[in-house]
Amino acid sequence: MGHEHRFLRAARRAGSAVGRGGLSGSPLPADPEAVLAAVERDLDAGATFGEGFRRAMRRIGAARSALFVADAVRRTMTIEAIHGISAEEFRPRYGVGVGGRVAESGRPIVVPVVRQEPMALAELADPAAWHRDHLSLISLPVSFRRSAGALSAYFPYEPSGFAARLA
Repeated sequence: MGHEHRFLRAARRAGSAVGRGGLSGSPLPADPEAVLAAVERDLDAGATFGEGFRRAMRRIGAARSALFVADAVRRTMTIEAIHGISAEEFRPRYGVGVGGRVAESGRPIVVPVVRQEPMALAELADPAAWHRDHLSLISLPVSFRRSAGALSAYFPYEPSGFAARLA
């Protein structure tokens, strides 16, 4: 793997949050291993890690996404890569919000409706701005450059289709 994207292995261990039925409205194959292999190719194809990350997030159908890297000793988090949103729209804090809790605990978190979940809104600079958007969130623990972190991907809310992403 050209870029240190061990989060693909974390996604495999987490049961592949992209779902066994493929993503609704996405050109992805139904097999999670095929999806992860395609994402891996996208990451390697980018001229920079950020470009590869954005390409991979578009492939899985994420409207917005962020790769948070944590420093557990200092209890801080930074944004390593971003897609579909500016870094200024997040307030990443270790142990707070979805990404911060995933980075701290090493356990995935799923939020079916972001605008209705205080924990998801806690990591946003302007939570009110997200009330008009109907988004769901899947956040997976990651290992990146020997640090823990979280990959948070926001998808268009689909009341009948969100459970399929988790199957």
